[in-house]
Amino acid sequence: MFVFAFALEAASPFDGRWDIAIEGDNSRAWWLSLEGAGTPTAKGTFVSDYFGDLNKIDEISLDHGELTFGFRHKEDSREIHDIYKARLEGGKLVGTAQTEGSSEPPRHWIGVRAPVIQDKDDGSWREGQPVRLFNHKDTAGWRSLTPDKPFGWTVEDGILKSAGGASNLISDLLGSTGGE
Repeated sequence: MFVFAFALEAASPFDGRWDIAIEGDNSRAWWLSLEGAGTPTAKGTFVSDYFGDLNKIDEISLDHGELTFGFRHKEDSREIHDIYKARLEGGKLVGTAQTEGSSEPPRHWIGVRAPVIQDKDDGSWREGQPVRLFNHKDTAGWRSLTPDKPFGWTVEDGILKSAGGASNLISDLLGSTGGE
């Protein structure tokens, strides 16, 4: 007779999806998803202001209750190492972000658990009012996320277009019904 014993590891309290706000900067948000934090097979994804897209996390570790994750990328032929650190405090992730070797102070951030969004209506979904963000005529109602960077956006044939290297946009109409 064979007896199989399995040791099931409890999920890490860091695992899951997190909505992150950067202290002192309400114009940006980050999103973090972690699986297996504290194990050799840890993996995760992150959306930040680094190009604003979903990035697979390069490195994840958990040491004495501190989560560390990071990315390595090239910028103007320099290797950049962005490091994020966090601890759990009152059910929230409280952390910092810093580029290794930078003289800039770390950016402080706080993460809260992201709500679970069902793939199918569980009866709680409610019809909302449409929000018109773009009038298809001009860039009225839009502004640059980075005021000191050239705007770089135009409207051609009813389509909002970037000339390349344009600033990220913020809609002034978000949260209102907008206009025609």
